[in-house]
Amino acid sequence: PTVTVPCLSLSGADDNYAPPDFVAAFVSQLPSSCEQIVWPGVGHMPFFEIPALFADSVADFLARLDADRASRD
Repeated sequence: PTVTVPCLSLSGADDNYAPPDFVAAFVSQLPSSCEQIVWPGVGHMPFFEIPALFADSVADFLARLDADRASRD
């Protein structure tokens, strides 16, 4: 399958399971646009380690998608 929608990649700089370089390589192969956020001092589970910042980042991304869609309507 091909990804045809905007994507958001959220990860920690201290993630040993999916290091930032691996995530960046994966993101670069996506055919659609993908915003990448890498937080310093955060490991593999930013949704547990920094839940408020994680949630705010997702909410901001979704709000921008809604704004982009509204501007095209």
